[in-house]
Amino acid sequence: MKVNLGILKTLSRRAISKVTGHERPSWSLLTLHKAGSAYVANMVGRIFIANGYEKIDLCNAAFRQGIGEVDYVVSHKSEMTGQGRLFGPFRADTAALVGLIDGIRPIVHVRDVRDCIVSNFFSIAYSHRLPGEGKLREKFIEDRQRMQEGSIERYIEEVMEADSAFARIGVLRQICEKRPDAVLSRYEEMVTDFPRWLIGLLAVLELTIPKKLRDELLKNAEFDVSEDKFRHKRQVVPGDFRRKLAPEMQVRLTEKYRKELEYFGYSV
Repeated sequence: MKVNLGILKTLSRRAISKVTGHERPSWSLLTLHKAGSAYVANMVGRIFIANGYEKIDLCNAAFRQGIGEVDYVVSHKSEMTGQGRLFGPFRADTAALVGLIDGIRPIVHVRDVRDCIVSNFFSIAYSHRLPGEGKLREKFIEDRQRMQEGSIERYIEEVMEADSAFARIGVLRQICEKRPDAVLSRYEEMVTDFPRWLIGLLAVLELTIPKKLRDELLKNAEFDVSEDKFRHKRQVVPGDFRRKLAPEMQVRLTEKYRKELEYFGYSV
C-alpha cells in the first residue's frame, strides 16, 4: 500500500519492517524538476541527518563537475547499498535508474507536471544557475538564449513532441505502482499547509527531530512570494499553467499527462 501524505496514512514499525526487511532502511528521494525539489531535498536531508543518516547526492555531484546526471548515476549506481543512508534527490530523468533498487525505500514527491513544465521554461530562460565548466554549461547557455528568443508556447510544443525526460512524471507513477512501500508527497500540500505536511512526513517516516530544527523548518517555510522571473523561487502558487497558457494549450497538456494527473489526484 502506497503511503500518501495527503491523507496522512502511516505504517506501524512492524509493518515497515515487514515491507522492507530492515529496521533502519536506506531511502531515496524521487521527484520532478521544478517541484520544489532543491528545497525538499535540503529539508528532508536535514531531517534524516538529525536522525543519524548519511546523505548522498549523486546528481548534485554530477552538476558541480559539469557531467551529465544520467551517465554519472549509472556509473555510481553500484554504490547505492547499505542501511541508514538517504540518496537523492533524483528527478524524473534519473529516478527510473534507482527507484526499484531493493533495500532502498522511495519517497516520491510530485507536483502537477503542467506547472513543472511552465516553471522549467522560466528557470532555464532566466533564473537557473549555470552548471560547472564544460560541454554541459555550453549547451545550457545555448538553450537559455534560444528560449529567451522564443516563446513559452513553442517551448511546451517541444517538450510534448520530444517527451522531454525532465517531465516524465509517468516514471514516478510506475515506480509507485511497483513499490508498495513508497511514500507519496505532493508539492501542493507542502506549500498550502506546511505544518500539517511536515507532521505527516515525520509520522510516515517514523522519525523525530529536535524542537530547534522543527521551529527552524516552520519558520523558513515561506511560500508567499511575489512573482519574479529572475529569481529561483519565481512563484509557488499551484495552477500557474492556467495563468500562463492559452486554454487550448492547457487542454493539450492535460491530455498528454491525463493518466498521471489522475493517478496522483490532480484536477483535469
